[in-house]
Amino acid sequence: MVNTRLRTPRLAALGLAAVLAGSCGGSVSTSTTTSIPSVTLDPVTVTVTATATAAVNAPSATEPVGGAPACEPLRGLSPSASSSSCPQPANPPVRLGQWQLGGDGSDVLLGIAPIGDGRVWLSGHTDGVVGAQNLGGQDLLVQRLDPAGPGAPDLSVQEGSVDTDSALGTAAAPDGGAYVVGYTKGDYLSPNAGVNDIVVVRLDAAGERRWGVQLGGPDWDRGFAVRATEGGVYVSGYTFGGFADGVGGRSLGGDMHQGVLVKLADDATLEWAVEYGGSDVDWGQGVAVAPDGGAVVTGYSQGDFGGAPIGGRDLFAARFTPTGELTWVTKLGTPADDWTQGVVVDGDDNVTIVGLTAGALAPDGEPAGANDVFVAHLDGAGEVRWTRQFGTAGDDRAFGIAIGEDGTRFVSGTVGGQLGELPAVGGRDPFVAALDPADGSVLWYDQFGSTGDEDAYAVEIDSTTDRLLVVGVTQGDLAAALSGPTDGWLVAYQLAP
Repeated sequence: MVNTRLRTPRLAALGLAAVLAGSCGGSVSTSTTTSIPSVTLDPVTVTVTATATAAVNAPSATEPVGGAPACEPLRGLSPSASSSSCPQPANPPVRLGQWQLGGDGSDVLLGIAPIGDGRVWLSGHTDGVVGAQNLGGQDLLVQRLDPAGPGAPDLSVQEGSVDTDSALGTAAAPDGGAYVVGYTKGDYLSPNAGVNDIVVVRLDAAGERRWGVQLGGPDWDRGFAVRATEGGVYVSGYTFGGFADGVGGRSLGGDMHQGVLVKLADDATLEWAVEYGGSDVDWGQGVAVAPDGGAVVTGYSQGDFGGAPIGGRDLFAARFTPTGELTWVTKLGTPADDWTQGVVVDGDDNVTIVGLTAGALAPDGEPAGANDVFVAHLDGAGEVRWTRQFGTAGDDRAFGIAIGEDGTRFVSGTVGGQLGELPAVGGRDPFVAALDPADGSVLWYDQFGSTGDEDAYAVEIDSTTDRLLVVGVTQGDLAAALSGPTDGWLVAYQLAP
């Protein structure tokens, strides 16, 4: 593993179009309460009211999810205790249920945001009809669901252009509404500036659009993540060629993908935007809000951002002040490809990032398969405190991370084989793991799925209900019969108070 540090970005007043307008379901199933087995692993490294109904397929409350726990040596993980003395968590979680949502098209859920009253916002895309109508080849999709309710979304918003549109992330707004970020290939909110534009949409608590912004340059721009901060939001993504004069601001230039961080006020006013990067491709992905109101972004670099290139793709975390000044970059990598998307910052300014590695990124790490799950923990100055790497003999990756009240890091992702004692179910299975913040030890994990392929994306904690929530996509019958080529899904765990 190599760790290098830094370079200063370019800051610009970015042009954008703001749209103040009104905005514009599918099948659903749930399965309910069951206990989660545990194993201690020591890793080496258009707005409508939904018309869908909920079918309930509840397993036995005593049936372990995915199989019985064991503590035998695991490939890619160092040995722990024998199965006769397998340690159990003092307060194991309980899986409350799983919901499969979709219509007759391909439906994907990528983002989730707890509202604060037990309900959650879900976001993604569909090429079918989940809201009122399909507006193009693929539409942005936002739904609202109560995991303790009947199981069907009580609101579905399907919007977009006549071309391809998608929501890639979401965050809860102070009034119970939502911020949604993604991209469009069409004239969704304003004329498209290039190939793809970043879109940010603000919904109120009733699902009506308060405003929307579309911003980009002459080529390819995409927003990946959004986080609410005081008085507005941070949006993380990338731009190819910079934002153009055609949207009201000056071009930031460049002939490579560069990371971009945008700060918008809650009335759609642009506060600032910064492009950052080095000599080659730099791709901004996850974003988290720091205790001082600044932001930490994560992504990957193929150039010298944060230091000399280490391999094909190197992962990074970068810290920005509340006014958009870059203060530090930490770069990690191997001679192979390393990539990261999820990032969180705790109240002590510690940063944890997750992703994948195709090499030995953790100290003394040995790859378990084609790609392994990777987790790195940094202090407030960007110094690496610990790293963890684990996986199966297949293709494994982490996408999301959340922080529990006690500091536990919850990681979501996908594995291509049997992660531990729990058996693999399909070709690709989702997993959720709880890690000790002190050293990254795995406290418990869950691997589940159907005989088809599933991927897990965002994970969040609803602090008002102590629920752990994970979303993703399935090509199988995870909680109900598959409605189309793919369905979205939500799984909820009840954590001990």
